[in-house]
Amino acid sequence: MPQDARLRATPRIIRSPKITSPVRLFLAARSRVLETAEKTNGPENKEDEDLDKEAMAINNPLKYFKRHRLDVELNFKGCVFTPEIARCITSKLVTCSKLVRLCLANSRMENESGEVVAMALRDRCVSVKELDLSGNALGRNAISAIGEMLVVNQTLEKLNISKNDLTDQDVEVMLNCLHRKTGLKDLDLSNNILCDQSATRLSNVLEKNFVLEKLSIASNQLEATGLKAMQPGLRTNKTLLALNISWNYLHDAGAEILGEIIAENRSLTEISACGNLFSAVAANWLAKGVASNSKLKLLRIGQNLLRNLGAYEFLNVLFESSSTAMVLEILDINGTVVDRRFKELVELELPENLSCLKVVNFSMVERFE
Repeated sequence: MPQDARLRATPRIIRSPKITSPVRLFLAARSRVLETAEKTNGPENKEDEDLDKEAMAINNPLKYFKRHRLDVELNFKGCVFTPEIARCITSKLVTCSKLVRLCLANSRMENESGEVVAMALRDRCVSVKELDLSGNALGRNAISAIGEMLVVNQTLEKLNISKNDLTDQDVEVMLNCLHRKTGLKDLDLSNNILCDQSATRLSNVLEKNFVLEKLSIASNQLEATGLKAMQPGLRTNKTLLALNISWNYLHDAGAEILGEIIAENRSLTEISACGNLFSAVAANWLAKGVASNSKLKLLRIGQNLLRNLGAYEFLNVLFESSSTAMVLEILDINGTVVDRRFKELVELELPENLSCLKVVNFSMVERFE
């Protein structure tokens, strides 16, 4: 009987050896082993991929940009971002339609490259929302250009210019620009050498700016007089949610002013004031402010000189207060050494008297000599 022409190309399997169940199990197991090895050692391994991207960004930033320009984040941290490379890359930022975060930290930019970046971000078509320029030895010209850019660019929401050794004069123009309408919500000025003059300008910014939500001036040269200069702005501002003034030189006089600020402010939910040389006396003023505040939920005052006495003083003020306004949830006294009685107070009496509050990160000794 002649064979149907349609079946001639069909592979014949009649004589194929039957694949038994043990063989199928072996083949399936080997396949799973190979897949696992590929995922562990192959290019799909995210950790290896991140290391490859980091190495490429440092060694060949232009090649890295060309390959990753459509990513959500471009991270040039640690590369040498010369003015020539800055011009080449920033001129094409408008083509990075998905770009949200641009990291140029520790890229040895200095003034000229900083100005180039600021000029490129003036383009309203650039989609960057977060910009990290920390650790670049930027000076007054670059920081001024960044301030002028913020007035034009309403997209940028987060700016980190920490670790640039900036002085009051370096940030003058930028802070004046923040009096005007910008989209900036998060500003990091930490680890610079800003003094009371900048504090006065920041107060003016806070009085007129209704967008900023987070501000860090940690690790600067701020003294009690500088915090006093900021008080009017912190009293009237309605949008700032988080303030970091840690590692300055506020001393007990600054703690008294901070207590007043806490009592007066009606927007801050988080304050960090670690490492400011506060003694046990400071605890009384800070606690009185907390007792009158209906917004603050997190207070960090660790790495000070509160000691056991200051820890007790803080809680005693809260226990004795008749105010019902307090909503503090976390008191962080990291590095403060307390006795066992204080630990028992926190574990047994605090839940009964102030059920919403937790005291965290203290260290305990059985008793003090």
